Amino acid sequence: MEEEKKSYPVQHLSFSSIRCLMEDEVKFYKQYIRKLYDEKTSPALIEGTAFHKILELFWSWKIQNGVFPDAKREGEILKEIANIFKDKMKFIEWGKTGSLEDSLKSVSNAYEFYKKEIPNYNPIGTEQSYTVKWNYLNGDLAPVNLKCIVDLVCEDEKGIYAIDHKTVSTFTGQDTEKIAYIIQALVIYITIKANYGKAPYKVQFDEVKKSKNRDGSSQINSIEIVIDDEMLEIFEHLYKRVLKKLETLRINTVLPNPFTMFGGYDSWNYFKQIIKE
Repeated sequence: MEEEKKSYPVQHLSFSSIRCLMEDEVKFYKQYIRKLYDEKTSPALIEGTAFHKILELFWSWKIQNGVFPDAKREGEILKEIANIFKDKMKFIEWGKTGSLEDSLKSVSNAYEFYKKEIPNYNPIGTEQSYTVKWNYLNGDLAPVNLKCIVDLVCEDEKGIYAIDHKTVSTFTGQDTEKIAYIIQALVIYITIKANYGKAPYKVQFDEVKKSKNRDGSSQINSIEIVIDDEMLEIFEHLYKRVLKKLETLRINTVLPNPFTMFGGYDSWNYFKQIIKE
């Protein structure tokens, strides 16, 4: 039986919006309901954006031309990356140690490391955005669509699979609980399955280290997530609780999170602003 038709304040949910709601209701209300976006960013975030853009242009060239970019095209790609930093300069909070030179070097290093260990992928799509209707395990239609941007959708003899890239300072330990990766992998899995009509047999996160390993070991750490019904069931419970929260999310009920290291100050200040409305 499908859920009763209800009104929600958003047209779709994504991994980022779900995470935002779980971390900071005030920030979610500001960004996803009122559509007021903070333009301030950090060196790490802009480096991640720039690196994703490099790989989008890199793999798009490979898909279109059958070969990797030549020196001329690489120069054009790097110029586009420099423009990303230029456009965001006044919004980047460098702190005491950050600088444009250091960030450009970090992105350039990550790209060079990546090229030296280019994975043997056969991509059929890069930076594809999907907004999809999807069904719960019992067949009921979820009342709010899911949206996801997938770095790479690839294909091999086993089927299709997804790749997401992360620039990191340190690798995620193999024994570490990868809850955030699992939740993101579930969103990727569901959106790809709905779009392609078949499920990816794995979702893989490639962590690319921005600084050179002194021991000469690989600069890429791959983490594979294989989705099963138990994971999907847990995600459904999470998703339905998110929807329940959205049903009652109002300006006079949202809670700030002033305790988080990043964004806590802004959350508290916006909270002080909205309680006066």
